[in-house]
Amino acid sequence: MARADGVLRPGESYLRRLSASGRGAQRCALGLIARWWLGRPVKDPCRLAWWRWSYQDSARLREYLAAEFAPATANRTLSALRGVLREAWRLGRMDREAFERAADVPGIRFRRRPRGRLLSEVELDSLFEAARRGEGVRGARDVALLALLFFGGLRRAEAAGVDLADVDAVRWEVRVTGGKGDKERLVSIAPAAPWLGPWLRARGQDQGPFLLGVDRRGDLVWRRVSSATVGRVVLVAGERAGLEGLRPHDLRRTCCSRLLEQGDVLLVQRHLGHEHTETTRIYDARPDAAVAALVGRLRVGAGGAHV
Repeated sequence: MARADGVLRPGESYLRRLSASGRGAQRCALGLIARWWLGRPVKDPCRLAWWRWSYQDSARLREYLAAEFAPATANRTLSALRGVLREAWRLGRMDREAFERAADVPGIRFRRRPRGRLLSEVELDSLFEAARRGEGVRGARDVALLALLFFGGLRRAEAAGVDLADVDAVRWEVRVTGGKGDKERLVSIAPAAPWLGPWLRARGQDQGPFLLGVDRRGDLVWRRVSSATVGRVVLVAGERAGLEGLRPHDLRRTCCSRLLEQGDVLLVQRHLGHEHTETTRIYDARPDAAVAALVGRLRVGAGGAHV
């Protein structure tokens, strides 16, 4: 990716700092900025002279993004801009003052409910039962996959990336790597033990990927499942349970919302691997009535009078 003279471009340097899962999205974000900046599609946004960017460019870009895109997309694009400008400064192509001015553009504030499905207890029961009814080892594998997604709150790529060595079947914890930002975290999955046990027995103790492929004959295939396979398993199990269009993130979303009903937001943030509590709060799907019920439990004095 480096130029023939060996000099690294700011765009290349920025993308190299990202995790493999986030690199594609942010390359697209740079492409969006480049297309807006030049007024035409750009084959490789890393080739642009990002050090020529100014605060005026940033301000106009923010107005464009706010008008044309959803807040999440706009903020992800602004994050890519700040990242590539920072690399231009780090590489000596942009002085500190010019970088700080150009990068000093606020994000777009928003408050939204997450898109997707929030599963009820009945729907969760139906989903796990539908997966368990799968034939032989495939059913055991699919249930284990659902358990990682729901009890662990794992993203689909995180679930696919788990190795047997990452699973502590005594303390029932999973070491999760390869998530956003390539950060590592330890996730408690104790309630998932009954759903993981059959798969551990069917899989055996040979080291390697935790979730393995299963061929058409129902035999294990010694290769890691892909993110696409994770999505397909959830979709098929959902269809069998009468839950059309179910996605892996719906299980993570349901996990987060359930935990927020009974736990501290900081603990839920740690469990889900969110960098900021605001991201965790987006998943709070409790109705306003829940807040009213919580306030209704406030008391003052020995007589227990309401506030």
